[in-house]
Amino acid sequence: MNRRFFLKTSIPTGVMVAGAPSLLTMEGCDSATLKSYLNTVLDAAEKILALSNSTESWYTTLTKAIAALKATESSWSGSTAVAAIISALDTLEAVLAVIPLTSGYSVLIDLLVSIIDTILTTFVSATAPAAIPKAMAMANAHRGRIPLKKPHLFQSKVGAFKQQWNELVSANPDLAKAKL
Repeated sequence: MNRRFFLKTSIPTGVMVAGAPSLLTMEGCDSATLKSYLNTVLDAAEKILALSNSTESWYTTLTKAIAALKATESSWSGSTAVAAIISALDTLEAVLAVIPLTSGYSVLIDLLVSIIDTILTTFVSATAPAAIPKAMAMANAHRGRIPLKKPHLFQSKVGAFKQQWNELVSANPDLAKAKL
């Protein structure tokens, strides 16, 4: 009886231990991961742009920041430095910092700033630890208001971000157009 119990518990445990290193690794700094992050940020920023009024003072600046990030992302190849992408993300975050906290979509901006901070922290520390982007150093009222949820075992960080974004959208009917 004890041997049977041992075999029942040791085989699944052995499989989990053998697979644990691949399950517990952080997502690396490869080009596919970065492109996935950037596409998600671009989608989210465009959803905020779609919700906002084109007469807002920051609207054209946000449009230009999104266009710059798109251009940088499309011209970037995995073998080149990520400095241009870091700069474009920094610019986008600086523009988002200008949007008032009283706007109806402020919660989405808070979440978008969280994912941009995560990307900047990940890629700046991996590529050039001494280079701290300007927007990360400046006080941003949207920073830290909504922490990112951790992905579950079978979910990517991008998937967790999209799920959290869509939960915020579904909680507020005015944001229905912003679903990712």
